[in-house]
Amino acid sequence: MVICMIDEANIVYTFKQAFHISYNANYLCCLGSNVYVYNSKNGSLVSILKDLEHPCYAKFTSNDNLIIKTTTGKYHIYNLNSMALIRIIPPPPKVLGSTTDFQLTSDNKYIIDFSYVFPNCKLMFIETETGEYTFFDLECCKRGYVFSTEVESKYYLMANCVETINSADVSIQKFYELSYSSSGFKLEKLFVDNNGRVSIVDYGSNKIVFANYSNKITIFDIQKNYRESFEYTKSGVLYDLKISQNGQLVALAESKSIYIYDLLKKEIIRTFEVDYGCFVDFLDNDTKLLIGTWEKGFCVSL
Repeated sequence: MVICMIDEANIVYTFKQAFHISYNANYLCCLGSNVYVYNSKNGSLVSILKDLEHPCYAKFTSNDNLIIKTTTGKYHIYNLNSMALIRIIPPPPKVLGSTTDFQLTSDNKYIIDFSYVFPNCKLMFIETETGEYTFFDLECCKRGYVFSTEVESKYYLMANCVETINSADVSIQKFYELSYSSSGFKLEKLFVDNNGRVSIVDYGSNKIVFANYSNKITIFDIQKNYRESFEYTKSGVLYDLKISQNGQLVALAESKSIYIYDLLKKEIIRTFEVDYGCFVDFLDNDTKLLIGTWEKGFCVSL
């Protein structure tokens, strides 16, 4: 295992405000007290979007828009060419906010998200043009995650559920496959995991990777219908987890370190020491790593 501070020789560029980062081929969208949009190739600043109340996640659309979600449940839609605000989609009255990431359908027609509607968390489909909401219950869900696949019409969901078994409350994770077509959405259950509450989940190369609140990482291979788990040495609070584009590596963002884990060897092969690490992701066919901290971000060559 190689342990090092981030070597300046490996830094492609740095940027501000990066507790969460979204990107496409041309832009980085970095969220902090304000929203900073950068050129993803060289890190040059494109625009600063101000006066958003607690921005938490963002997505680029295929029709040159940027959607930014706030913790209050609002969705701000901007035009990327002019950086002008197009519209704000407010949450419906019963939604009490949301702090999980969202996805978009490939035709940009719907936002797919989870929001807390007392006493449970519900799956939502939101029309981007009209702002109309449709809710769907997922069996005692207390927190939900939605993540996209390489297939444009397919998504995966994870629902953190609490069920009473033998007079005791038990945390169970239920995983679903969500398909989208012109006829609507179709939901199908994949599997159930009861190894403790999951904190982080990601998808890549036909694998769902997730970590629980202790020190266990689980990989579920969808094509092989095979699941395996292993423990890793936890040294801080785990804030983010991403699988590489080739499916061979997992990057972990902990409060003081960024780890790169080899899934075949089941061992950490590289560690970057950071202050308040909170985001990590692979970039450019696994040749670069995006690292986010509370104060700044790094694009690092691997």
